[in-house]
Amino acid sequence: MEVVMKTKNAMFLAVTAVLLGITACNEEPKQEGALAPEYYTVVIKFDKPEYKEHIMVYSARDAGETTRLCTDYLAYPDSVIHLCGQSPYIELPSDYLLIDWKWGRIYYPNNEAIVNSKWSELKTIDDEFPVDEISVEGPVIESYFIPISQLKAYNNDLEHDSLDWPEYYSDREWATFSDEARAYELSVKKVKYDSAFAEYAKVITDMINAGDLEKLPESCKAEINR
Repeated sequence: MEVVMKTKNAMFLAVTAVLLGITACNEEPKQEGALAPEYYTVVIKFDKPEYKEHIMVYSARDAGETTRLCTDYLAYPDSVIHLCGQSPYIELPSDYLLIDWKWGRIYYPNNEAIVNSKWSELKTIDDEFPVDEISVEGPVIESYFIPISQLKAYNNDLEHDSLDWPEYYSDREWATFSDEARAYELSVKKVKYDSAFAEYAKVITDMINAGDLEKLPESCKAEINR
């Protein structure tokens, strides 16, 4: 229980720091009564490009004898859309990676590590790994949390200029859906998010190629403590 609480506390602190950074990164005027920051995209870069092939987990300092992925959920249960065994990244130029929305949060700045096992070998998101299987602590050397408004401003416009935070369903919740609800999730909602992220990846690609990614406000960049 102590290990679980320690991990959850680390998650809470990391998410709080990220959300504060996103709010600051949004250069639009703050609206009265806004309850939450807008949706953002997460772009990372590893110290070595080949690290992208390896499963990212919690740092050993935030774990007990074993560690696991930095997420408790996929957007859709793996029984519905089989993601385990695939990469969670959309590849960008210069070895940058956009984290696919369907994987939830799998990166917490300064709390990440990678193990020898590769994404292609992942069976379930609940897989656990002995901490001595961690091969690299802190493999991420750059990370950006980019609000959609920032991408829209850079691109002058976006087809997908807004996006709600995705809902994450368990197998139990999915089992309660009607056929119509399931069809909507997969033929409308998933298609919308996939299309949006394809568009965002293109805009971020333009930023990278123009040398503008690193020119984002400092508040869009996660502070890397090594």
